[in-house]
Amino acid sequence: MRYLNSAAIGLALSLTSAFSLHAQKLTAHRQFLSLEPYYASTWMDSGGGADREMFSAYGARLWINLAPFSGPPTNLIGRSTLSLFTTYQPDQKDAGFSVTFYGAEIAHHFIDVPVANLFDPFFVLGIGDQRTNVFAGGDDGIVHRLAVAPGLGLRIPIPNRLQLRLDAKDILTFPEGADGKRRTLQSVQATIGAGLTF
Repeated sequence: MRYLNSAAIGLALSLTSAFSLHAQKLTAHRQFLSLEPYYASTWMDSGGGADREMFSAYGARLWINLAPFSGPPTNLIGRSTLSLFTTYQPDQKDAGFSVTFYGAEIAHHFIDVPVANLFDPFFVLGIGDQRTNVFAGGDDGIVHRLAVAPGLGLRIPIPNRLQLRLDAKDILTFPEGADGKRRTLQSVQATIGAGLTF
């Protein structure tokens, strides 16, 4: 037990030292953590050559700034954030289905500091499970699909630890068609969120 306590104390001190060493990378513009609810509009590709139809969704993400875990000089990791997210699209327009998309995403801020200390652009790549709950037309059931979501975004820091974040993503899923062949569906999603940073 004594050795376990010593190991735990040593690990805690190491993590504290690592965070302190790179704390200078965390400015008022890029805090360590952010909790962010958001609203999303999704232009969903249902396949079959039909036009995309717009649906509303709601979600939340928790992201962590990776800067304290990167070594000097500032590198790819040091300008990135990692987040966990979930987006829920309730049944609308008598569509007969709802969609939940959850997973993880990494955002890379490709400039060292926000432009004019205000505009902080980034690339983003998300991956997760798109869970569709179908409850109409006699086809009740749950369908799971791998979804990959590349995109671009803009983060706008606000004094007193607030921020706005705008994203535009292309959500790609790969269902199997009636002929047994894989196809690619592309649904476009735009989000706007307000975050509290720590």
